[in-house]
Amino acid sequence: MITKREVDTILLNGSSHIIPSPGLPLGVTKFQAFMSIKPLLKGKLYWYALRNAYDMSDNLFPYRYDLKIAFQSNELERHALMNNKERAYLQRLSEKITIYRGMTESELDSKNFGISWTLKKDTAIFFAEKYQRNLATNNFKKVVHKLILNKSDVIAFFNERKEFEIIYIQPSKKLWQQ
Repeated sequence: MITKREVDTILLNGSSHIIPSPGLPLGVTKFQAFMSIKPLLKGKLYWYALRNAYDMSDNLFPYRYDLKIAFQSNELERHALMNNKERAYLQRLSEKITIYRGMTESELDSKNFGISWTLKKDTAIFFAEKYQRNLATNNFKKVVHKLILNKSDVIAFFNERKEFEIIYIQPSKKLWQQ
């Protein structure tokens, strides 16, 4: 069994994002570090490690499918993904909520959305227009998209960075529904 201290050490040794530099080897991102120890994580420790790897990472576009799988895990004690204030805030929201996401036009066209949304339209505009640390999508045209959904469809609410972030994963389309 792996300890919380070992998780912290492993994640801290990962990079928040990888920028290729001529002549230097590529390192391991914090999310890649999480993925490498994921089979060793159980319960609260799984959700703790996922939350921290996610929070400490930029440019997660290359891991978008792994993120969806990780956040949809059947691992027990999912409540540990949020702190007490976040759980209380989410609980106080109305049953129908409006969320926004800054995204590329191609993401909007594909309807295969990322998982990071916000309750604040201004925050989505910032990520669409000003945020430069998502290196994989910097050169794409961006838009802000709005969804209205049931609060019960929300996986988590994060607000340590004051972004009013909602983790939402749209239901998968079945082949026979296309």
